[in-house]
Amino acid sequence: MTRHLIRTSLIAALMLVASSAFANNWKTMVQNAGGFWAGKLDANGWNQKIIAADSNQVLSRLPSGVQTMLKAEVVDNPWVKGHEEMTKKLGNFRPEARKVFDLPYIPIPADKMKFKYESSGMSSNMKKNVTFEKNGQRFIRYFFHPLYANKYRELIETYGVKYGEYQAISTSSPRSLVTWKKNDPTKPIWVKVSLHAHLDYYTKRDANGVEKKIGISRVQTEKKARRSALVNAAFNSAGRAELAKSRVDYMAEPASYVPGDIQYNGARRGFDRATIFREIPEALTKTNAQTKFVPAFTFIKNMKPTLAKINAERATAGKKPINAVGWMTKGLIEPLVRTYIHLGMEHGLSGEMHTQNFLLEVSKKGIPTGKIMVKDLDGYRMDLDVRIRNNRSIKFLNHFKHPFLWAKHSATQGSSSNPAVLQGWFNKLIRNVNGFTTTRTVDGVTKKIYSTPAGQLMVQLKKDFPEVMQKMERAAVRRDPSLAGNSEKTTRKAVEQVFDLVAKTQFRRVTGIRIKKEDWGYGQKKGLNNGLGQLRTQLFKSQAGLGAKFNSAGSMEVNQQAQGVLRSTFNRLRAPAERKADERTWIRGTPKTFRYLGDGVIEGISRGGKSVGYAILKPGGKTRLHSDLQSAGLQVPSRTRATSHLKSYSAKDYSAKRPFDRWLNGRPSTRTAARPSATRTATTRRTPRRAFRR
Repeated sequence: MTRHLIRTSLIAALMLVASSAFANNWKTMVQNAGGFWAGKLDANGWNQKIIAADSNQVLSRLPSGVQTMLKAEVVDNPWVKGHEEMTKKLGNFRPEARKVFDLPYIPIPADKMKFKYESSGMSSNMKKNVTFEKNGQRFIRYFFHPLYANKYRELIETYGVKYGEYQAISTSSPRSLVTWKKNDPTKPIWVKVSLHAHLDYYTKRDANGVEKKIGISRVQTEKKARRSALVNAAFNSAGRAELAKSRVDYMAEPASYVPGDIQYNGARRGFDRATIFREIPEALTKTNAQTKFVPAFTFIKNMKPTLAKINAERATAGKKPINAVGWMTKGLIEPLVRTYIHLGMEHGLSGEMHTQNFLLEVSKKGIPTGKIMVKDLDGYRMDLDVRIRNNRSIKFLNHFKHPFLWAKHSATQGSSSNPAVLQGWFNKLIRNVNGFTTTRTVDGVTKKIYSTPAGQLMVQLKKDFPEVMQKMERAAVRRDPSLAGNSEKTTRKAVEQVFDLVAKTQFRRVTGIRIKKEDWGYGQKKGLNNGLGQLRTQLFKSQAGLGAKFNSAGSMEVNQQAQGVLRSTFNRLRAPAERKADERTWIRGTPKTFRYLGDGVIEGISRGGKSVGYAILKPGGKTRLHSDLQSAGLQVPSRTRATSHLKSYSAKDYSAKRPFDRWLNGRPSTRTAARPSATRTATTRRTPRRAFRR
């Protein structure tokens, strides 16, 4: 009898444990929350539980500007159309399907986040969607893609899961979603989640010179969240009003999160998956505006119909037409390159500005205003040397662990084998036709998809303006006779040369530095890298600080009393234990002399008189340094801006300037009669017409 009771009790206890374990199983929790997950895309549950039955009707309730943007992101983007790999791996969640679906989230207590960034500039609408309170505790909505619920099983079983509250749709990037509360689609936000899949690939040669296909990961990692936070803080510190003077705007990313480690099945489990939130600017949601923003690929695709309509109106008014090369150069290339150079030289921000990552402002007629809106902030690199020299805010870095690491500062400086990212990304992501291409198979045929502005312009010119393309090719051969006989290379260079001409001109306008013809090209001392090196030298020599300065003769004067304090502080930060806990220094060389630039920034200078490193102190460290300097009888300096032409350029307001003012207002009407040839003499002979007008 006793044995029977014991056996019965054990069975009951085991059943209770099993029942509890089953109740906490992530699949069961997903199902109980009204969600669905299966390892196969063709499972019926996706359409029954997750995909909206009336996607078009739901989308029609979004703000009209957002509807237009979402349509353009799919219809006009060559990367999206006919993407067989996305069809295979994402099914109805791919951008081209244009399906609305339930977007689940895990309610994680705010104090359980390993990384948490929340900008003071976050809109009230964003705050409502990012966080909520329950029983006096603050929670974060940690959104994840419904296809990959299995990748979040530990978090789901720890914190629970919520389905049915939010809906979303993919933009041109399937991990970048526009989302909204089901009962309020008029106030959408943008959220970037992880796709646990490789989409597309690029080829790379291994150590033996063999080309291999490398899949492109679509996971939002912690480093992306941290870079997004740093770059958003940098843009935020400048302010939209100042940026507008340079005809620049940006899509803010005011919040990003990475979950902290948890205990799961008796072991510690960590996560390297971030959720990043992006504001949808008012410019994309307001109706009946005088201007609107369109993606770069939309502008390129619609060049022919837009230009035809504008020139028809000009012909009726008796005005000269705008030619295709002038349209693309003044309307797209110049604003893009100017923005890229200005952000890099003034703010120390170099971004991945391929056609998916920026928009152009145009009038109701489609005429560009010259204003550029940039997005995808986690793709930027931050040149802290430039920010410090230009007296740009670094307060957000004072509170940030490992500031040089997360800002990717080393990439902005370049190396013996690679130029700085300013030059590298100009070539790879903007100027080179083949700089950023993906290879894919469509209907059994392998084809190349171009993502750089140069690549997409080349394709569109060949298709819609073949005669213009031929003129550009002839001009390219005149500039570089070695192209003769190589038609494919000539076509590429015809477009790339326009970017080169514009880049040299815009760099000189922004910085006052002229890059010589023989110094143009790709390399550590070539192209934009050459100009950047000249600018760094100018800024370094004109920089004010405590401890060392250049006199009028160009020699460095050193304050030995300040050196003792600064060297001690710098060396303390370089101690192995300090660097492991929080690396706050960056050096490339051996500092022999130091100067304090203010605001917690110490600069290291080599024996040869070159800048070779920095330290950025935390608030406590800055207070300690100031105390030590004052104890030594030294005055604590304030940060000041180094002197350069860039300073005067950046101080001006260019917001009223329009790229087509000369065409629209100043160009003469079409001539009605030809000039008599007899009046021409050797001294009045007409100058040969240029292949294209910029």
